[in-house]
Amino acid sequence: MSKPVLVPLLLLMMAVAWPAHAQWGSLGGMMGSGGRQETGETGREDGTLAARPAFDLSASLTPEQLGPFRILSIGIDAYTSVPRLANAGNDARAVARQLEKDYGFETRLLTDPGRQEMMTALRKFSASAGASDNLVIYYAGHGIRDHGGGYWLPRDSHADSPESWISISDITALLEQSAARKILVISDSCYAGTMTRTVKDDPADISGILGQKLRQRSRIALTSGGLEPVSDGRGGHSVFASALLETLGQQGRGPLTGTQLYLSATGRMDTAGQEPEYANIPAAGHDGGDFIFLRR
Repeated sequence: MSKPVLVPLLLLMMAVAWPAHAQWGSLGGMMGSGGRQETGETGREDGTLAARPAFDLSASLTPEQLGPFRILSIGIDAYTSVPRLANAGNDARAVARQLEKDYGFETRLLTDPGRQEMMTALRKFSASAGASDNLVIYYAGHGIRDHGGGYWLPRDSHADSPESWISISDITALLEQSAARKILVISDSCYAGTMTRTVKDDPADISGILGQKLRQRSRIALTSGGLEPVSDGRGGHSVFASALLETLGQQGRGPLTGTQLYLSATGRMDTAGQEPEYANIPAAGHDGGDFIFLRR
């Protein structure tokens, strides 16, 4: 088998040899095909995209109405057989801390897990959810695309050993089987796959749309880039994680949709040379909803 050199995820570092049919990616086929998101949002003077201030349901929307919020946050730096990363663990910790402190999330943090530990955590996290639960799975680390399928790479994965990878199709099956009403998968890594499927807001009736999204089951992925490599960043965080943390930290009290989080992160990364993507996850049980954050 020939082994050309490919670009690793998250960090623009020394290249590594992979199977000829393998490509680096983030969700590796997790997202559906479709058009680009049409936002209709307005820009700020600093170039970021403002979440449309067309509604304020904070007076009527309560945490009790939304149900429990939980995050499984995974960051892997200390790879044993593939290039190490620098900021994935920091990013996973910071995102979990932010959501716990300001948004009332119950958190579980995994840093540098091996395959068995990571799969066990994913299974338990998705299977233990109730019908009103809102789950976030945050992943910062390497991924690979092989024969059109996507994989996440645990700490103990090997380039020439697919059985040491975690299949995105297996993760998708866990999401579909979960009773949770809403699941958002956030992947901070390159994505070498298809175009995103649109999740649209109607600016003419955003309040009605939000009410509908609260009821609908959702399975959505937010990735840090499209077909390009993405930066591991400086100062302890990747460019993508910094944009997420800034958006979450500056959000006022009240609801923030996953779509708005995506739009704001995209605007904040305008000069970074990478563009996040936001899409529903095929075969995972998506029913048209969107993820809703509520700052406490």
